[in-house]
Amino acid sequence: MTYRNDDIFVGHSQNVNIVFLILNKGKPLDSVHEFWARTPYLELCGADAIEKMPRPGAIKSIFHLTKLLFDKLNSINVEILFLYFPILNISQMSQLHQNYYQMGKSPNYLNVDGITVCGAFSEDAVRSAINYKPRDDDSFVVTFPKCGTIWMQNIVFHILNKGKPFESVHEFWARTPFLELCGADAIEKMPRPGAIKIHFPFDKAPYSPSSKYIYVARNPKDTCVSFYHHTSKLKVYEFDGSFDEFFELFFNGRCDYGDYFDHILSWYEHRNDPNVLFLTYEGLKTDTRNSILKVAKFLGEEYENMIINDPEILENVLKYSSIEEMKNVKNKQTKEAPPIDILPSGVKHLKNYVKERGLTNLSNFELVRKGIVGDWKNYFNEEQAKKLDDKTREKLAGTDLLKFWKKLGILE
Repeated sequence: MTYRNDDIFVGHSQNVNIVFLILNKGKPLDSVHEFWARTPYLELCGADAIEKMPRPGAIKSIFHLTKLLFDKLNSINVEILFLYFPILNISQMSQLHQNYYQMGKSPNYLNVDGITVCGAFSEDAVRSAINYKPRDDDSFVVTFPKCGTIWMQNIVFHILNKGKPFESVHEFWARTPFLELCGADAIEKMPRPGAIKIHFPFDKAPYSPSSKYIYVARNPKDTCVSFYHHTSKLKVYEFDGSFDEFFELFFNGRCDYGDYFDHILSWYEHRNDPNVLFLTYEGLKTDTRNSILKVAKFLGEEYENMIINDPEILENVLKYSSIEEMKNVKNKQTKEAPPIDILPSGVKHLKNYVKERGLTNLSNFELVRKGIVGDWKNYFNEEQAKKLDDKTREKLAGTDLLKFWKKLGILE
């Protein structure tokens, strides 16, 4: 069974009734079937009842089992409201409501084998991504979310495509599939040469010394802001919290793919490996042309020579991977829907998930927003900036990232 961050476990029958009424805003149940569906008894019904449970709901479990679950879940950063009071007084009921309200501010997440992803992802697709065995000719674009992934995907795509733009956004996604979202079957169908997008930390990434990995790191402040917009505007996260609330999630590593700093460090330690190219978002912005040349050289002598000998190809890569071009093309073409029968299994799951929950206007979501350095100044207050700066200095001590970001005025 995979646990969600909004799961509530209750260990006493009377508490189940109280919790149900609180979650139902004081309204009585329409039928006893509604009550049992929203408060299933785990040991009696089995885990499949939890998967079908209308939310918000509460899962009944005996005390010892709930304690074991809590101990396990606490180690993987999943929020669980743990109740085992024989009787709840008014103060405890008030605290329960407050705790649930705070849990409602947390996005819809799913934890699969220690990896936290969007709750709309397919568990099977994520697990197939974790277990994927890379081919020798696989190239990966790797980032913590919102660190320039799509930008680097575009750069790599247009280098591999010899400066020619993609004919449709579906061609782009087919040749640069998001492994955790799509599932490993997307790689089997991927036209080659292509590049596989992943957000895994190093220890979870499908790794082979023969494959190539391009990692892009971005400063934590801009990452946090971009991640906030991504999470609040993409309806499948079901998140209506403020930036201040999301900042705390990000700061404490309680968002997609866990702790930002641990993620960066896991790849930074391999920056000198011959099959890893470690870049920064800010470096890409500062000198895009030379960064593209580095990527071409890393991908292979054929691509390096191609770009050096044909300046027009380099200009085309610059043009078609620019922020302006991505906004104009990607944000518009993303609204195009291909036939469902050609979609990878994970994307089919996502489409069904959206349909079943009646989520609308997903096509209005913009994958590319601003693509700038320094937008954090429009969101961070002084206390938040200092708090994250202090943690950045602590966690990234000894890396050259600190000096680089300080030089750019990002880190005080």
